[in-house]
Amino acid sequence: SLEVLNIEGRGASSCLTGPLPDLRALTRLRTLIIRWQCFSGGLPDWIGDLSSLYFFRFDNTPIGGTIPESIGRLSQLHDFIGLRAGFTGTIPASVSNLTNLFGFDVGFGSLREPLPDFSRLPGLQWLFLNDNNFSATIPPYFATRSWGYLDLSNNSFYGAIPPGLPSLVSTQFKVNSNQLSGCMTGSSAATCDASNNPFLCGCSSALCGIPVCDTSCNGTRPTPGSWCSNGTWTFVEPIVDIVLTPSNKTVIITGDFQVSSNASKIVITIP
Repeated sequence: SLEVLNIEGRGASSCLTGPLPDLRALTRLRTLIIRWQCFSGGLPDWIGDLSSLYFFRFDNTPIGGTIPESIGRLSQLHDFIGLRAGFTGTIPASVSNLTNLFGFDVGFGSLREPLPDFSRLPGLQWLFLNDNNFSATIPPYFATRSWGYLDLSNNSFYGAIPPGLPSLVSTQFKVNSNQLSGCMTGSSAATCDASNNPFLCGCSSALCGIPVCDTSCNGTRPTPGSWCSNGTWTFVEPIVDIVLTPSNKTVIITGDFQVSSNASKIVITIP
């Protein structure tokens, strides 16, 4: 029985269209690669019947639709690569049943929160959620394990980066182009990018493309109103009082306020 199936396009003339053909009879299939095709209609529910599937690569084929809940039945799955598949909706909670999962890539889609419980996947080392529509905080349990690749870039993640997380990623840590805030601890990743987070600062110079915090960097959000001494920071009204301390050029804000990238704003530029 077939164990490896590679359906890879090699130009417009070989681009297959229509729904994905029914492959559920291939119960011994271990590797399924579908690349650069023109299938549509979403991943079918029968994908969960491929009980022997170990490696599933479905990229650069904009099939769209949601990821079916039945994917959680693929108990042997090691890698799920759905890069540029155009998935919508949410990642099904059943993904947390894939206890052998090593890599999960759903970058460049239209997925949104909530996230499944990735803490139940002890072997997960590669997680790519980049370029989607996630608007949530980064789960604290992300900082209780090591990662090889962690890419959350180009979403709307907000709040503080869990303390210690950047140092737990060995190869690539990307959280750029979100709405993260607070003071980020140092990263040991070979590639690190935390730029384009207007309210995020770091412990040292040239830290992942973000400015340096004036406050002590203990991995938590700085005390309310205490931010970096360089750059421009934007705060939502109302602000009761503003004091600029000449000795360290720290902006101290008194009163209840919320940091935001939109709505009514007061822009403070620190010389």
